[in-house]
Order: sequence, then structure tokens, then C-alpha cells
Amino acid sequence: MRYFVFAAAESVPRCPLKVVRLMPDGTGETFTRDLVWERSDTLGDALPAGAWETGPEYATAFLTDMVVEMRAAKYARPHADGYVYHALFRERADVLDLDACHGLVRRVPDEALHELTPDGSWRPCGEEVPAFAARRWAAPGPAAVAIDAGEAARLVARGVRAPEPFEWHVIWDENDAIPAGVVRMRADGIEEVFTRDLVWERSDLRHHTPVRVRPATGQEAQRAIGETVRLMNLCRRRDEGGPYQYYGIFRDERDAVDPRDARQIIRQPRENDQDPQVNRWLAETWNFRTEDGWTPTEVLRQIDVGSINLEAVPITPAEFEKVLEWTREWQRAYGN
Repeated sequence: MRYFVFAAAESVPRCPLKVVRLMPDGTGETFTRDLVWERSDTLGDALPAGAWETGPEYATAFLTDMVVEMRAAKYARPHADGYVYHALFRERADVLDLDACHGLVRRVPDEALHELTPDGSWRPCGEEVPAFAARRWAAPGPAAVAIDAGEAARLVARGVRAPEPFEWHVIWDENDAIPAGVVRMRADGIEEVFTRDLVWERSDLRHHTPVRVRPATGQEAQRAIGETVRLMNLCRRRDEGGPYQYYGIFRDERDAVDPRDARQIIRQPRENDQDPQVNRWLAETWNFRTEDGWTPTEVLRQIDVGSINLEAVPITPAEFEKVLEWTREWQRAYGN
């Protein structure tokens, strides 16, 4: 299946005018700002200005933008009952199917947010509605969309799904920077462990490890998993070869799980580390706005002497190329 994006001339709402998918048999369907797929013959012999072919990953990202933006334009204001409703999703791409939501929240403007409980009642939850961040466009993570009162009533009648009742344990030697594993016990007694290979595996590790195993809350387990991913990625990135070491410049080292969160990308010749005559801070930055190549930067020196409060985190050449591809697709659709 092939996908084509048609950019909108206006900047608000921030989403394409439409996305077209071309089936293997040559028939086409168009997803419009009415948020429905319709049979169409939009594609002619040549694509018009502002239209281009894209891959499935970016097509999903653009479709998600359309759902979030158009729903916000229609429903992010109080309904007749005084409430604004949002459906909550564990993953960004799930917003394409309202029935995939795992929760429902509502609020009267300027009052506390309430969440729907598994027993059908509403309770204060004291949290903000999850929002998309432009820096993380097309990246995984939780999301929310505004819905109308009728959709909310249907979801209330259906009921929200109670979270899966995992029992969590963390295996972490106090002298080690990375957890040996995060264990989840399912209600049926099956044990799975998240390892340093960054995968879930069936296991009985907690019964056979000399390392202390301690019970954990779901939140503590997720933090341990995030720290495992971050540190193992750092180790992998430093092992990459090639003439340059690439770095992402981040607000905080913990943001480096996803290179797309980098404020800028720089590279440094690896021979800088071997030649004492070479300035160890010598580096270049890529200009994503103009794409006119690499230009000298002093950001490594500024970070080293503490004149700016940022972190330089190693990334791989492949991650740089992915960030470059991602940025080009974003700029094509939404400008700089």
C-alpha cells in the first residue's frame, strides 16, 4: 500500500488537508478532515504542489495529527452539560480508533480533572490531560483526544478497562548503574522479565539471582525500565565506529531515550581524542532549518565549562539519519 500526503496552505489547524492511500489494485481512499476514509480518485497523472508520497510510519503520524487537531477544534470546549471530555490512549497511534482508549477524563473549565473509574463513578485525579509535544512528533507515548458528549456517554456505558493487575519486582544491585531486570508477575502466575537486551522474556529469574529482588510499584518499575533503556542505548551508541562521534544536545540526559528530542545534533572527529594538538572541543552542528551543511559550534566547550545547562549525549550515525528524515518530513508538512 502506498500513501500520499496533501499539505494544507494554512498553519492552523496543524495537520494535513488529507492523506490518500493507494491500494495494490489501484483504487484509492482519502482520509479527510471529516476523519473518515472515502473512496476517491484524488491521484491523477501527476501530484499537485504540496503533495508527496510518504511511508507508512509517517502516514500514521499525519493521520494522528488530523484526528487530534480536528477533534480539538470541534470538541475542546464545554458541551451542553458543562464538561470537556478527553479519551486517553496508551500510544499515540491508537487515537485512530476511539474504542482503543483505556480511560476517560472530564472537567469543567478551571476546575479539577476527574477520571472515570472501573465501577462507573468519577473521581478527582489531579493530573493534566496528556498533550502532544511538537518535538516528539511521530514518537511513541501516551496521548489524549477531545471527544463529544455522545461519544463520552457511549464510553461510560461501555466502561473503562481496569489496568492489568501486574505484580512488579526490580532486580537491582546497589553497586550497579543498570537494573539486572524488571519482573512482572501476571495474575495467572506467569513471570516475565525486562532484561538488558531491552526485551520481555519468560523467566523465573527472581528465584535464582543472587542480587536483591525488591517489590515495586508500577511507577517505580516503569522508571527502572526507562533507566535500563537509556543507559543501554548510551553503551551501544558509544561502541559505534566511523570517522565522527555524533551527539544530541538535550535539556536533560534522561530526554535522550528518543534522539528526536535533541535540541541540535553535532558531530566531532574521533581523532580529536587521539591528537593532543587538536582542540578537543572542535565540533560541527547541522542546520536543520536550512540544511546548508555542517557549521562550527562551541556548544561542547560551553557545556564543559558550564556556561549553558545542557547535556551532550552520544547518538549513532543511523540515529542522526533518522532524525534528519523525520525533520524533513515535518518541515514538508508544517514548515520550519
